[in-house]
Amino acid sequence: MNILTPWSNYFIAQAGAAGALTGLIFVALSLAGGQTARKASRPRA
Repeated sequence: MNILTPWSNYFIAQAGAAGALTGLIFVALSLAGGQTARKASRPRA
């Protein structure tokens, strides 16, 4: 029996959580970048 076998579900859960958080960060940065680009493209008064 491998010593890491009891931990396999934990490692799978950690990988899934890391993937989900990475996706959320990517979406948040994409939205923030779009807002910044719109503000920068407005003509100055």
